[in-house]
Amino acid sequence: FIHSSVGHGKTHLLHAIAWEVKRRTPHAQVLYLTAERFRFQFVEAVKNQDAMAFKERFRAIDMLLIDDLEFLQGEKTELEFDHIINMLLDGGRQLVVASARPPNQLVRLNDRMRSRLGRGLVTEIGALDYDLRLKILERRVLEKRVTNPSFEIPRDALEMLADKLTESGRELEGAVTRLFATWQYMHTTITAEVVHSVIHELVNG
Repeated sequence: FIHSSVGHGKTHLLHAIAWEVKRRTPHAQVLYLTAERFRFQFVEAVKNQDAMAFKERFRAIDMLLIDDLEFLQGEKTELEFDHIINMLLDGGRQLVVASARPPNQLVRLNDRMRSRLGRGLVTEIGALDYDLRLKILERRVLEKRVTNPSFEIPRDALEMLADKLTESGRELEGAVTRLFATWQYMHTTITAEVVHSVIHELVNG
């Protein structure tokens, strides 16, 4: 069970786990679903009187990854999810869950489900440190430069962004996107003043 605030990389980590499992065991059956998608598919199966086929789909899965568990809702959906957890774990399969909150804070779920999820390995992704924030910014700039090689953000500007924008990776990505748009459409060199303006918009907006 992986939990962290929004934008700290839970979804990226789930995808990385899936790719690594497939790399090590190419024939492994790995399924990634958001909690909302799980609920939607289950409700559709019930409407179509095909709930058994829905459950059978998971019997062949070696690893199930569920994202955004805080959005799982509905007594019947929760019960079905519980059955699938039992089926997977009883069969020696693996389950990885990600959420914005730890199991004991998922108030939409009943006590039994919260307790069940808390019995596994529960780990938190902490806040991004300065070095990681700087690397994320550098990576995003390189991605922009693939199609626009002349795009640049001075090193001191990147360091300023990494120092001031501490909330999430999405915030950092948003900063690079805004600076790129400013550079591309306003034909403006990225200066400290421009960076200060973007930081102000992101922090106060």
